Amino acid sequence: VLFRVNNQLLESSKSGLFVTAWIGTLDLSNGHLIFASAGHPFPYLMRNGSNEYEMLKSSVNLVLGGFGNFKYKQSEVDMHHGDRLFLYTDGLDEARSEDGGFFGKDRIKKNLDENVGETIRGTVLNMKAAVDKYTEGTEQFDDLTMLTLEYRGGKADE
Repeated sequence: VLFRVNNQLLESSKSGLFVTAWIGTLDLSNGHLIFASAGHPFPYLMRNGSNEYEMLKSSVNLVLGGFGNFKYKQSEVDMHHGDRLFLYTDGLDEARSEDGGFFGKDRIKKNLDENVGETIRGTVLNMKAAVDKYTEGTEQFDDLTMLTLEYRGGKADE
């Protein structure tokens, strides 16, 4: 999919437009997640029973619209009952304070770890509140999108 979208974007764009993207397919019957990133920030994964999130690193691929016929590499991970995935756009880690500092990945991870027991909705709302507090007094310069997914398949006792 990324290969095709990349080439179509290059064919249709005359302005050097590029896009970051993250795509994944989760098999709900067994938790197998196949995913790829096109220059998008790595998501965070929290294993059920853990008290912290870890960055879910994958193959480093180019943004969409960078170079034609780029072969994007995919990665795979098995999710288990209760595992959570937190995805976000770069508008979160690149959100700026009044003094020009970035919200950054360290603050993202800290906020996620401090809110491990939250609902998936609460995870997103707490992150939004944290970034709003950090950027208070500044104008939002980029999109800010977040998604938390909790895998509820499999068996709770596995």
